[in-house]
Amino acid sequence: MHCWSCGAELLEDSNFCHKCGARVRRAHTAQPPSGTSPAEATQEREQAEEASEHTGPATVSLPAEKEVWVGRPTIGSLAGRLTFAGVCFLGIILGYALLVARVESDKWKPIWTALALVLLGLLGLWLLVSILKTKLTLKYKLTTERLVIERGFLSKRTEEVELLRVDEATVHQGLFDRLANVGNIVITSTEPSDPLYIVVGVEQPVELKEKLRQHARELRRRSLRLEQD
Repeated sequence: MHCWSCGAELLEDSNFCHKCGARVRRAHTAQPPSGTSPAEATQEREQAEEASEHTGPATVSLPAEKEVWVGRPTIGSLAGRLTFAGVCFLGIILGYALLVARVESDKWKPIWTALALVLLGLLGLWLLVSILKTKLTLKYKLTTERLVIERGFLSKRTEEVELLRVDEATVHQGLFDRLANVGNIVITSTEPSDPLYIVVGVEQPVELKEKLRQHARELRRRSLRLEQD
């Protein structure tokens, strides 16, 4: 059974659509009262259906969808990579200094200098690519009904997670993540095609997870109340 207003798939015993709030239409097979002609019965049924179209959805309309949070992965999520890059930088400088001090002939010094500069350049390029990829290729938006994930830089791909389908949300944080107060949120849903979503490297992940959970529970309560009405 599908909603006549938005086309969403409905449960057989639903009285209202969980997407748009429209009252579910069902075929009426009751016989007209005795003494009523078929033409009069048809006219009365058409008038009743027309009245339900105008009055039904308005009485059960859901609040408008609102934007709750917008964000991207933070630089703090790269704390582990930044630490690794710092160690490599010190290692290259110390190694270069030791080699130059041990080499007696000046002809080797330009070679070691060039090698050290190449290594430092590759290290800096790796860090730059990591930062740009983190900041520009992912964007998240949480509303009162959905979590929207945008991926890509030149070409974009958008994924949407309906909060009604969210089953569980957990926060994953490593040592450096806890120090920077960043982390990943792993979301499991009842969507059969893609049940797992990961929100990567966001600030204050615990607070964001609680927001997501709060709005998911509120949406379920509204949907349940509409079905009971």
